[in-house]
Amino acid sequence: IQWEPSVGTGNTEVLVLAEDEHEGLDTLKLTIMFPIHFERISSSDLPLEAQSLVLSDNCAFIPGGGFNNTDSGGFCIIDIEDISSPTIINSVLIDNTITFDIAISESIAFTTSKIKGLQCYDISNLDSIFILPSRKSIAEPGSIVKAGDFVYISNQSRGMTVFNVKDPNRIGFINEYPTGSDNTWDVEVYNNYAYISTSYDGLHIVDISSPSNSLVRVGHYTGPEKIKETVVSDKFAYLAADTDGFEIVDISNLELIGDHKEDGFDPYKISLYGNYAFLSDWGGMLKVFDIRNPRKPMLCDTLEDSYNTERIIIKNGYAYWVSGREFRIYRVFNLRIENDTP
Repeated sequence: IQWEPSVGTGNTEVLVLAEDEHEGLDTLKLTIMFPIHFERISSSDLPLEAQSLVLSDNCAFIPGGGFNNTDSGGFCIIDIEDISSPTIINSVLIDNTITFDIAISESIAFTTSKIKGLQCYDISNLDSIFILPSRKSIAEPGSIVKAGDFVYISNQSRGMTVFNVKDPNRIGFINEYPTGSDNTWDVEVYNNYAYISTSYDGLHIVDISSPSNSLVRVGHYTGPEKIKETVVSDKFAYLAADTDGFEIVDISNLELIGDHKEDGFDPYKISLYGNYAFLSDWGGMLKVFDIRNPRKPMLCDTLEDSYNTERIIIKNGYAYWVSGREFRIYRVFNLRIENDTP
């Protein structure tokens, strides 16, 4: 057998020229897996316990707070232009709350917090952030997505709530979609549809092409018992399904086409980057999967952390990672990426 792999990193496809004394020459395609390697470059202590992470321009926005009523919530902003020395620019800390998520749109930050609900901040000057007067109460807010003039918010006991934020100074309630579950965890918006993750009531797919008029369910996937978070890309929905592991669903017919289950792997957060999926579970594990073949997701690596990984974002060969009260930056080796858009 003679072979010569192409130059590159990550999983490399090679053509192998094999000769058999009976069958003659034949060409085979093999995939060689190289171990993914994370090299820690820098870190920064956080003034709150991280719940998520958003990158915008050269900044990392990190919402957080503890679950005890005496802890402070809010968000902090880190300058990441120099990856060797991330520096906290500013922090907005709020007593007796927890801030679950944040969405950034131009000079406005939208946050969802326990008790405080939906709040808006002017971040045009990062050294002097101020809260806008408009605020909307939400019983149990979770994730938030800004799409067009609207924000879509998971409301744990109610489903999904939609607000018009075209004028952040005058937020208007638009509509609400009830899921029928007391545990609605996450909202993902892809094209003109919202993908709503719940426990005990599956994944709801809702038409949001005209949110002011109606929110109509057009699909319902009820495979796993608990879906904590969903990311949609191209033709597939990728699910962090807690005790049911990692699932991949064809969104054209809502059929399960690929999965990965193992004892002790209960993922609750998921991020995509190119042809990779990163899933973190309750036990402090981060698992990386090659999803080029969605019917057979391939486990590439498992990393252990002392805290739960709340979010990891890969960009330009670097991993931006929040866990507990720490923000980290890693150089990532051996990822085969065709598109560098996280």
